[in-house]
Amino acid sequence: MRHHLYVLVIGSDELRRHLGFRDWLRTHPEDAAKYARVKLAAAERFPENIDAYIEAKSDCIFKIYVKAGLVDTKNLYETAWSVLINRYSLEVTALSCHDLEKGLTGCEVSTADGTYYLLVWEKSFILRAISEQERDFQPIPTASGKPWSELPGLSLALFESKDAAMKLLAAQRRFENG
Repeated sequence: MRHHLYVLVIGSDELRRHLGFRDWLRTHPEDAAKYARVKLAAAERFPENIDAYIEAKSDCIFKIYVKAGLVDTKNLYETAWSVLINRYSLEVTALSCHDLEKGLTGCEVSTADGTYYLLVWEKSFILRAISEQERDFQPIPTASGKPWSELPGLSLALFESKDAAMKLLAAQRRFENG
């Protein structure tokens, strides 16, 4: 039997959310039942991949976080940090975000293992599917293999570098302009 230990710092936002989530489930049986179903399905689908198991539960958890008032969907920094931890299994040490244009934000992500670049776009900004010719600058898949992460109102894609993300955006512009 394998075990997974998740450790959080006392007083951290992530610990506050975890405890709030636990407390919410204790008082909202319909959400507790839905979360139980999602957990069981994730465990069956990813019995040997803890990162994919965690990411498979993330949509359900995030929706409950929003209902419980545990996350501010307008706080891009907090949302991006949570996605990087829970969907990409990264140990984020620093995150710096800046607007690229209306509805599109770029974030420089630092981890103990290196740096990455995260694109975050509102649902009004459409990022098309990536073609075979553009594989050299496609996003890093989430732990469960999705090309990017979808949240209510937002989508997020992680790249090996800012350059790769900018190449994808340039391809997007070429596609839009025919």
